Amino acid sequence: MIAISADYFVADDTTAVRKVRAFQSQQAIPYPNLVFIGTPDDLTARFEAGGVLPTTLLIDPQGNTVRQTIGILTSADFDTLRALVGD
Repeated sequence: MIAISADYFVADDTTAVRKVRAFQSQQAIPYPNLVFIGTPDDLTARFEAGGVLPTTLLIDPQGNTVRQTIGILTSADFDTLRALVGD
């Protein structure tokens, strides 16, 4: 699992990366967090996420979107996704 942050548009490269790393540390997020270089609209268009953030996509090894969830996920939501991928 990876996260892609759309924080780039609010600042320069290093500020966005520091902001994402601080959030990841504060929330104890155990997976990589990447910073998308572009606007949130560019990001949601790239992944066909319907222009809404946060959006969670479950993508198979062939690059197909298997599941899309719009909004903030709960722990139970993450458990469901883990069960789908056999984690």
